[in-house]
Amino acid sequence: MYIASQNIIDFPGFDVYKSLIQTSVKGLSEKRQSQTVGFLDLTEDIMQVEAINDFVGKTQDQYDTVIVFGVGGSALGARAFLQAYHGMYWNSLSSDQRGGLAQLYIIDNVDSGEVHQLLQTIDLGRTLINIVSKSGGTLETSLQSAYIIEQMKKSGISDVSQHVVVTTGKETPMETYAQQNNFPVFYIPENV
Repeated sequence: MYIASQNIIDFPGFDVYKSLIQTSVKGLSEKRQSQTVGFLDLTEDIMQVEAINDFVGKTQDQYDTVIVFGVGGSALGARAFLQAYHGMYWNSLSSDQRGGLAQLYIIDNVDSGEVHQLLQTIDLGRTLINIVSKSGGTLETSLQSAYIIEQMKKSGISDVSQHVVVTTGKETPMETYAQQNNFPVFYIPENV
């Protein structure tokens, strides 16, 4: 159903919800005008599309696996994208069936068993991890990614910075961590 302003499509029983919907639409409109909810007006520039495409273009042949570490929206967005565009069993397809694109795993909890099992099935030398935390201080994300980075070092990867990218807010602990370790950083807009 498309709501164009205060004109709302009617259907039987809708009167009960009409006032609530009108109030919600008005509130969302006000938040949009005050730029409190930025997800409604994202542009390619704000989302760093060119920078991300450049990174992918330069590195995609280096990785067979991408692991996203995040909780809440940081994981749900990646999972929704994966399932909407590639289906639930993308990672089970052969490389040829995936068009040479990497497998994508999303870790959104602190289940060490899940991470341990994943490590048994991937080549860390051909893996990129994306640490996603808008606040830059999400404990679960920090712990799981630190564990994988440690495993990469133990496996003999000499330059871990070639296997890690960070997606976070500006001026966060995660941004500082990324800069200290020479990890590429992509930013989540403050009002998103």
